[in-house]
This record gives sequence, structure tokens and C-alpha cells, in this order.
Amino acid sequence: MEPLRFLDTDVDGDGVPPPGWYPSTVVTACWRRSKRDNRMIYVVLALDCVPPPLDGVRDFFALEGISPQGLAYSRRRLVELYKA
Repeated sequence: MEPLRFLDTDVDGDGVPPPGWYPSTVVTACWRRSKRDNRMIYVVLALDCVPPPLDGVRDFFALEGISPQGLAYSRRRLVELYKA
């Protein structure tokens, strides 16, 4: 399966930073519960050199209530974030 990729045409270009890599800082990382009461980790990143309000990126990592493949993918993404 091909990884999910976004194109420039997928989002409105008004004020959106150009595609690329941005240094960032983890602002928040905390436990949350999904609507179905499954545990997940919620992470907020602050992008350096990007003006507000576009400087915040939010993501979550599901830890319960998903397939074994989904759990492996979530774990891999968490490890990549930790290494970064």
C-alpha cells in the first residue's frame, strides 16, 4: 500500500507553508480517550519559522481498538517521532 501523500492542490494555498521539512518542538503529549473509549496519545507540535496560526500540528496515535497492522503502524510512527 502506498503511503498517504498530499498534493499542493489538496489544500487552499492562502497562508499554507510550502511542502517540506520543518524543525519543530513537541508542545504537548498526553493520554486521551477516543469516542469509543480507546486509549491514544495526543501530540501537538509547534513548527519553527512558521507564523501563527499555522504553526501548530496536531496528531494522535491510537493504541487500542485497532487492527494489529494499525497498531504496528501507530507504534512505528511513535518511534519515528521519538527519534526525531
